[in-house]
Amino acid sequence: MSHQSIRVAGRMFESLRVPAFRDLWIGMLASYIGMYMGMVSRGYLAYEITGSATVLGIVTVASGIPMLLLSPVGGVLADMMNRRLILIHSQIFMVVSSFFIAALIHLDLIAIWHLAFFGLLQGILFTINMPARSSALPHLVGRPLLASAIGLTNSGRNLMSVIAPAIAGAVIAIPWLGTAGAFDISAFTYVCATFLMLRLPKSLAESREHAQVAFGQQMIDGFNYILTRRSLLVLLLLGLIPILFGMPLQSFLPVFQADVLHVGAVELGLLYSAIGIGGTLGSLIIAPLAESKHSHIMQLGTGVFFGFTLIAFAYSTSFTLSLIFIGLVGFAGNACTGLNSALLMLRTEEAYYGRVMSIYMMNWSLMTLFTLPLGMLVDNWGAPLITSAAAMGIVVFMGAAFVFFRDIREGQHHREELSVETGTATAEEGV
Repeated sequence: MSHQSIRVAGRMFESLRVPAFRDLWIGMLASYIGMYMGMVSRGYLAYEITGSATVLGIVTVASGIPMLLLSPVGGVLADMMNRRLILIHSQIFMVVSSFFIAALIHLDLIAIWHLAFFGLLQGILFTINMPARSSALPHLVGRPLLASAIGLTNSGRNLMSVIAPAIAGAVIAIPWLGTAGAFDISAFTYVCATFLMLRLPKSLAESREHAQVAFGQQMIDGFNYILTRRSLLVLLLLGLIPILFGMPLQSFLPVFQADVLHVGAVELGLLYSAIGIGGTLGSLIIAPLAESKHSHIMQLGTGVFFGFTLIAFAYSTSFTLSLIFIGLVGFAGNACTGLNSALLMLRTEEAYYGRVMSIYMMNWSLMTLFTLPLGMLVDNWGAPLITSAAAMGIVVFMGAAFVFFRDIREGQHHREELSVETGTATAEEGV
């Protein structure tokens, strides 16, 4: 391994040397285990009770609605309130709600409306929790280690998306545990996360200069901050297109498994694992490179690579090749989106971190809505054609961004990051 490779690999984990960030990161892993186990258990139980895919869809979508409607609210709260208390209280509510659902199952009193309400509550709590967690990163690690912290945060989330569902499935399959046991374990992971949040420094408080501004004005200021900064608008758009056109693929993997590859449930699990592992590596390796003066080219390049690997997967009829391609899809997709979120943070003033990242979160909620029309197209035209067409849209958009966005192409963003770091960023950024 070259000296350069060793240096880059070391930078991936630099932020873990900071004890407060280490607590936040481990607590985040515990929280994501609870979240993903809850999602799997909730869906399994909903279908077990009703046998209805429609009811399953309603229970699943319930947690996504708050992310679309309440993300700006969560961002304002993260910027104007004590982030430490937001993180602690949101975790406590998750502990209580998870134990409550577990108790209802143990007592054989569980009903579908309980699961839908729990999903809605979980969506609200994570919509409040996630902007606070994101905006806490610069305070805990400082700007020099911010890219490393973002990379570890994204990779940890991806890793838990692979591990936690597997744990949930194994627990549910054990007769004396079942879904009740899965919710018990989920609640316990939230207890662990809460304990770690209590260890965070009390200095993790509100932005003093904005603390006295009215809530509504805070929200308006957040939108104005983004609208008057072309670079942030461009980055949000560059993040939106791959998320809308590429990330819904995971919802259609069962279609590829059954109708294209003609394999079974075990192979479907391997496909999900491959995309999760690839995503973990992508966000872990690429995000720390956001500080590079060539990060603008890397973002466009990983986006183009994401599109081409999607096309390769869409038309592969070999399971072995599909497994390789889907791993590369996960790597490229999460590298692109992870780099995009890192660049957003690096180009945002600290007082606006929560609001900017909450609006970025809305991209992911829009993806949930966009999955429905894509699914209708897949039913009519087939998964390979629709997936490859969407992927080509990503490639074309990234190519057009290189041609038409001169500030991205010429690396103007890197100079602007330096100006934000030194507090000299201007309100208007030209081409």
